[in-house]
Amino acid sequence: MTINLMALSGAGTILLALVFFYFPWQSFVIDQTRQRLFEVRDQWFDFTKKLDRKETRPVLLRFVQN
Repeated sequence: MTINLMALSGAGTILLALVFFYFPWQSFVIDQTRQRLFEVRDQWFDFTKKLDRKETRPVLLRFVQN
């Protein structure tokens, strides 16, 4: 093999690695991060629901309606 063919082969391999690993990996990381954020949000909602007291109910309802 000539040096030019080896360089072209190397560039093609790098390009394929980028296409097959970078883009699916980025999607995977984004999906996992989104899932973790939804779990944290759900925990926050559960926590605030436990703190819901009768005396704060009118204030909460007024805040949610605005």
